Amino acid sequence: MSTSDAMSQPAAMATAAGRAGKPLHILVLIAAANIESGPVKGCLQFIRGLQGDDLAFHLVAFRRGPDSPRAAALAADAAALGVRVEFVTQPGRDYVRALRELRTVIAREDIDIVQSHGFKPAALCAWLRLRHGLPWICFCHGTTTENWRVRFYNRIEAVARLAADRIVLVAEAQRTRTLRALGRGRVRVVRNGIDLQAPAKKSSPPINVRRQLGLAHDERLLVAVGRLSPEKGIDVLIDALARLRAPRVRLALVGDGPERERLHARADRAGLAERVAFVGHVATPGDYLQAADIVVLPSRSEGIPNVALEAMALGRPLVATAVGGTPEIVVDGVSGILVRANDSECLAAALDHVLADSDLAARLADGAREHAALRLSAAARCSRLRALYAEFRPALAVSTRPSPGRIAGS
Repeated sequence: MSTSDAMSQPAAMATAAGRAGKPLHILVLIAAANIESGPVKGCLQFIRGLQGDDLAFHLVAFRRGPDSPRAAALAADAAALGVRVEFVTQPGRDYVRALRELRTVIAREDIDIVQSHGFKPAALCAWLRLRHGLPWICFCHGTTTENWRVRFYNRIEAVARLAADRIVLVAEAQRTRTLRALGRGRVRVVRNGIDLQAPAKKSSPPINVRRQLGLAHDERLLVAVGRLSPEKGIDVLIDALARLRAPRVRLALVGDGPERERLHARADRAGLAERVAFVGHVATPGDYLQAADIVVLPSRSEGIPNVALEAMALGRPLVATAVGGTPEIVVDGVSGILVRANDSECLAAALDHVLADSDLAARLADGAREHAALRLSAAARCSRLRALYAEFRPALAVSTRPSPGRIAGS
């Protein structure tokens, strides 16, 4: 922060006295079109769990214009869960306008801490940290590498977060990629948690997934939920389906993405067109998870996969690849089966094992539900985040950052 931005000593003392009796005001900045993405689910979860007398959250997202239908839908869905979303406008690549509106929100709400989730939020929060001295928490979720543009954004975010006061990882596995450029003292690991009472959104009344898919009574159902992009390994799952010894097994792919056409073609070439259902994006993926004989997570990379958390909390047998943070939440042989990534033969063998052994499937289902309740609850995650925010209170009590009015006007 420059000398011209610093407040006088009396002003700093007055600010500290004023903050002592108020909750911490935290601006949570996201870049998402709906509430179904993992990071947004996580934000809604901790806001609902922590909002109170000592912590006040302000969820902010981007919109292209005031009449954006996507923004309206996002606001309505979040409001249904009891969370208000405010928007900053960014037509095209107009970051200046977005930043100006963001500063207005910060000033009006007397924000103490900014918190980013994703590339664009990180870039803007880095500017606010460097220009105005606003404390910044940067959350690092799982990343995709599907094209050069995404890889470029990932690199920019990696540089930007060097300015963050705290970097929150969702898995210990992420440390190896982070600590080379960051001091250990700024890094915290806060794993995702799951709401045990409502782990995944389901229809009301529930739809009959098996009937909708046209399954016969003796057919078995594998379900994979997630974006159809390279890191999710759906191509390996299709190859594994072709290798299964178990008869009459169908696969439902719930989600959409850039790999859809290529995966369609792969299933056709393998003679699996009638056995693979491309369901697309659905608002209630819990219907499919609940109907699954096995939930499959064949990813090549992960942070902490929400699908695994949801499947375990619903008590569904899970077969997943041992990548990223998945082994940190899935106990192999107890709450799921872990296999090597990029190995369709190994994946097929694990699926055949569970499909052929009903006792094993029942043990995995019970173990998954118990493990989720004991170790992976949303309440435990909220407790860790509360401790993280408390780390900022001593410094904020004597902060000499600019007043809200000066931030808005600069």
